[in-house]
Amino acid sequence: MEILLALYLAVFIGMIMFSIFMGKTFIKALIFSVDKMMVFFISYYFIHNYFSVKVASGNAVYFWNISLSLIVVFIYTILFKLIYDRLGVFGKIINFVISYVGVVATYHLITSMFIQEKSFYYLQLLNNQDINKVVNYILIGIVAIFVWRKREESLEDNM
Repeated sequence: MEILLALYLAVFIGMIMFSIFMGKTFIKALIFSVDKMMVFFISYYFIHNYFSVKVASGNAVYFWNISLSLIVVFIYTILFKLIYDRLGVFGKIINFVISYVGVVATYHLITSMFIQEKSFYYLQLLNNQDINKVVNYILIGIVAIFVWRKREESLEDNM
């Protein structure tokens, strides 16, 4: 009986640890690669509607959707790297905007899980709603700076 109880406890702890790991991985993926995910989903949509269903049938449609969408993401990554390398400050600004959008998406996703009032997706830090939005965007900007620096490091390392 004790062995069974210990096994249940180990499985329960393992499930909790796995859930925490998956949550952290999802948040990191959303923050650091929101642009690549958007390119993937948009290209998947257009490839599915205008190419795959016309040249393939059955499960082969999904094979072509995923394969060609990954190729599009690969091309986007190369083009983004070229733009970043060639345009200097403008490339850094584009990278910051992408970082900011990723942090905003993640912030709203996380806060929407904890806020009961669904018409307002910001943490309630102040009583005045307008100033509260400004403070929330400043916090998002601070987090976006850290994400932007990490993205900059990864772009510099890939030279």
